Amino acid sequence: MAKLGVVAAARAANVSRSTINRYYKSGKLSAAPERGRHGEVLFDTSELTRVFRELRDPKEPQQQPSQEPQQQPADTSKVVSFLEQQVATLQKENERLRGELTETTNERREMQHRFMTLLERAQLTDGSSTDSTNGRSNGRSAQNSEKPRHQPKRQPQPTAAETIVNGIASWLGGSSR
Repeated sequence: MAKLGVVAAARAANVSRSTINRYYKSGKLSAAPERGRHGEVLFDTSELTRVFRELRDPKEPQQQPSQEPQQQPADTSKVVSFLEQQVATLQKENERLRGELTETTNERREMQHRFMTLLERAQLTDGSSTDSTNGRSNGRSAQNSEKPRHQPKRQPQPTAAETIVNGIASWLGGSSR
């Protein structure tokens, strides 16, 4: 059998020189026991056939790839058509979801505006309210602000407006006025 150097072996196997070298270094391709005139590695054609199946005549010039466009098989055109339909369907779904998002965002803003209006009204009402059980003011006047020293200070109870603000703030994700 003939012995070929790396370049001739690559041409015969129709692969690159780096493929021949990589296969040789990894042990997939064995070299002939003898070396070339300049000490280069040689490969037996039977070994190249074992690894790469078919060999071509190394003296033949390499074939250039054709410049003609290849036609798509019928299956490929069906796949392209199917994918185009999927893209159109997904685009419609995307537009629908964007519309829903816009609508939901607008509803949320409207609800937030309503809550803030109610809150402002509640704050105005709390500022001028009186205790309905005894007809006295709600304890916010200057006369009742002083407390005897022997009583511990109490934490003020939140007004109805503050309770509403806290509820709305937690519902809106922590933002409050």
